[in-house]
Amino acid sequence: MLALKIAIQQLLVDVRSQRLRTLLTVLGITWGTVALGLLLAFGRGLHQNMRSQLARAGENVVFAWTGSTYKSWEGFKKGRPLQLTDEDLEAVRNQAVNLGAISTGQHWNMMATCGTQSIESDVTGVTAPDYFAIRRLPILPGGRALVPRDIEESRRVAFVGYRIAEQLTGDKNPVGKEILLQNFSFIIVGVLDPEDQPGGDEGWDSDAVVIPITTFRSLTGQQKFRFFLFKPADPTRNKETVESVRGVLARRLQFDPTDKGALDFDDFTEFGRSADAFMTAIALLLGVSGLLTLVAGGVGVSNIMRVTVEERTHEIGIKMALGARSGLILSSFLLETIILTAAGGLIGLLAAYGTIGVFPRFDLKQYVGTPNLSLGYYLLIVTLLGLVGLAAGYGPAKRASRMDPVFAMKL
Repeated sequence: MLALKIAIQQLLVDVRSQRLRTLLTVLGITWGTVALGLLLAFGRGLHQNMRSQLARAGENVVFAWTGSTYKSWEGFKKGRPLQLTDEDLEAVRNQAVNLGAISTGQHWNMMATCGTQSIESDVTGVTAPDYFAIRRLPILPGGRALVPRDIEESRRVAFVGYRIAEQLTGDKNPVGKEILLQNFSFIIVGVLDPEDQPGGDEGWDSDAVVIPITTFRSLTGQQKFRFFLFKPADPTRNKETVESVRGVLARRLQFDPTDKGALDFDDFTEFGRSADAFMTAIALLLGVSGLLTLVAGGVGVSNIMRVTVEERTHEIGIKMALGARSGLILSSFLLETIILTAAGGLIGLLAAYGTIGVFPRFDLKQYVGTPNLSLGYYLLIVTLLGLVGLAAGYGPAKRASRMDPVFAMKL
């Protein structure tokens, strides 16, 4: 406590006598803290934004497309276009390993009309309940997802995005209202909930119309398809599931299983892992950049403390001659450095916190996410500030504590 009292008293004396030097010292630490805090916050916000973008597709979802063969196979020439049938999908459902759910996802642009309002919309025919189990689309209260009976009876019911629902009907939750698709009447049975939608209120789901696959085919005449989606039962075995699906379809459609042009996959589980690894590297890079800025501020503090020790050499000699031990001298200078570092760090944290709070007003969330700092990051910054303060002050403080009092008093 004595060392702390002496350090505070001496610091107040230094502040009064060397205002500019003290201000510059504090500003160096402040700038380093702001830089470290903002870089970590923006890195975290960018990572969360990327994850939320991936989450819009669904949890551990895999999208699959058939294309045209790039290789000849067992008498079939390359360049053969491939299409799927319900029987192919049923074979995948029964034979593929670790398969949780699978659904078609046939798309067609249709004119959606309600009263005098008409909007061209992307209408998707899906298999229920698998599509909703895969995509995990949140539903506004009072509505529902499509169910197997909708498929079996080819019902004219629709699950719609909240944005197209409001644009068409003027109602945010128009469950039970009628809309027209290609002049055929459909009843809205469910509306996407924008509050619980992964990734926020952006994305094509907000403008989509989802109807039973059987109803879709009766409207469009499309029986075969090229796109489907599925979800592995165990996401840690996603690669095994993808290869199993490829193998089943390779046997049924007779193409080389190594032919990537015949069947292509977008595995969002792998995308998520890659995104996590990439953003961890980015966060590390940003953190190191911020830390170097903070260290630069610490070097400034160390230099200032060295000057302070030189200026107070005579004073140190008198104190030691009067009985002050080297430990007291060491601790007083070290505490003075830590107090300066803490003051700069506190101002820096407040500035970073204020910047993070104001940033959402610039409406850039869809590009860089929302910068934020977790409690763990705050503790990390405080710990680094403490280490920088100790490192900056130890050298000058050690030098002061080892002075020869007789020699010091002569200067």
